[in-house]
Amino acid sequence: MNAADQTQPSAPWLSAEEVAAARIQFEREIRGWSTNRLSDEMNAAGYVMNPSAVWRIEKGTPRRRIHLEEAIGFAAVFGLPLEELYKLGGSGAYERAAELTDAVQTRRRAADEAAKLLDVAERQLTAYLNAHPEVGNPCAGQGA
Repeated sequence: MNAADQTQPSAPWLSAEEVAAARIQFEREIRGWSTNRLSDEMNAAGYVMNPSAVWRIEKGTPRRRIHLEEAIGFAAVFGLPLEELYKLGGSGAYERAAELTDAVQTRRRAADEAAKLLDVAERQLTAYLNAHPEVGNPCAGQGA
């Protein structure tokens, strides 16, 4: 067998390290953790990791390599068997779950912002009605 016969297909195949990077990002995001928080969790578990290293593993060009000791740490922090980080079978599912997680987080931020605006409006209404009791409460019976 010559070297040409031993080459790996380059097309849509992901390396185990690329799968691990996607899985690390997925696990971090599904927990709502920042890269800082994941770094803190890794350090607390005894695996030295800084936030920029997490970012470079997930999104760097080229990606930062994941050392075995770090992979063991990520698995421990996420409560996964080590081999789950590198499984090729479900990477598409992880990507879809990550997309859905992003959508939920975006909508949650929008809902939080709407709740803040509603709170401000309710406080303004209450202050106005307290300052002008002759108006009464035009919203009585409407939940205000």
